[in-house]
Amino acid sequence: MIRGCHQNMAVRIPHVIGLGALKDYRLRLTFDDGLTGDVDLSNLLDAGPVFQPLRDPQFFAQAYVDPKTRTVAWPGGIDLDPEGLHEEAGRHPVKVDRPPVSRLAS
Repeated sequence: MIRGCHQNMAVRIPHVIGLGALKDYRLRLTFDDGLTGDVDLSNLLDAGPVFQPLRDPQFFAQAYVDPKTRTVAWPGGIDLDPEGLHEEAGRHPVKVDRPPVSRLAS
């Protein structure tokens, strides 16, 4: 066991609570821990056939926060790992007066 860690300690998964689509395949994400940061997703454009729809800027702009998974998703079942998104947003934090409006699917 690692010193300072408890065996029953659960790892907390960050949840996306707001997003805004930016230019050049980037999103501005806000998480439930207060972090807001920009995430560049242009690397997904060549990541395989499942991500091919994201090449269309109009489709990319349809990103929303899935209310079940609480992460970024697109129509057709495309969604992304919230932990990876949180890590990337932490590398590019943005100070905002107000978080972006959450775009939850209904």
